[in-house]
Amino acid sequence: MTLSDQDRQMELGEFYKELRIARGLKQKDVARDLLSTSQLSRFEKGESMLSADRLLIAISGINMTFEEFAYKLNNYQEAEHVRFNRKIKSYFNHQDIDSLKKLAQSDFLKNELDIYQDLYRILIDMFIHMIDGTDYPKKEVGQKISTYLFSIEEWTEFELTIFANAQWILSDGCLLELASELLHKSKNYRMLYHETLVDVLINLISEMIDREFYEKANRFIQELESITEDYDAFPRIMMNYCRLLIDFLQSHQKNTKEIEAFIASVRIATSDVIADLLVFNLDYYKKKLGLMIDERNQDGKG
Repeated sequence: MTLSDQDRQMELGEFYKELRIARGLKQKDVARDLLSTSQLSRFEKGESMLSADRLLIAISGINMTFEEFAYKLNNYQEAEHVRFNRKIKSYFNHQDIDSLKKLAQSDFLKNELDIYQDLYRILIDMFIHMIDGTDYPKKEVGQKISTYLFSIEEWTEFELTIFANAQWILSDGCLLELASELLHKSKNYRMLYHETLVDVLINLISEMIDREFYEKANRFIQELESITEDYDAFPRIMMNYCRLLIDFLQSHQKNTKEIEAFIASVRIATSDVIADLLVFNLDYYKKKLGLMIDERNQDGKG
């Protein structure tokens, strides 16, 4: 059963009143130039709603951020879509295809006409194909995702998550244009979506390197460096590794010993898991570079 507008007013107003009293404040302590005690009283009784700007003033008046207020309003739980995002990411990281398939059939995605749910289904399907290595309609799905992302002027964590994980199916032109827009808006995302923004940038750097856009990759390495601290271990490891990897590819493996020594130091200082990930990635590029050299030799013979 859904709440009526009046019920929602009462619920929000009562909730706010409980928080105000719990923080030892009276209505007169919260009132400001644009927010009177009578407006607060009507709001807390469920007789009227506050406009967005006045609600923000009311929340600030009890010395809380909007995020804290929303978190408490949601019974100290993350929003459902945030929890769903975490499940998708966790199942993918653990290569758990069965759980991803079950997630695709969950009640959260039961509305086939909802554009957001449709994009979640696409994201899950992409992850399943990435794990099992089967063919994927990259061009068709890439066009659908890029059309959606270009249509949204103000991205939230949802769009950042989609972009972070769909880069590999986007065309060069779409990827570069969306990445350029991201750079212009990066400062807007740093506070609210820092962790997701870091994921986006790490994936962007990897994708730029794989497409041999080394100058662009270095630009995103600089951006990642600007939003992380020395104690952000994994992003810093990836930055340093990617710098070495670019040199490795551009010099045709001349710094092999240096990059292998770096991976060995990562194994000692952090974990085998991260080191193994870097070894796997380096082996991929060694093979790719070898194939490129073989193709050039064949062309020369021809």
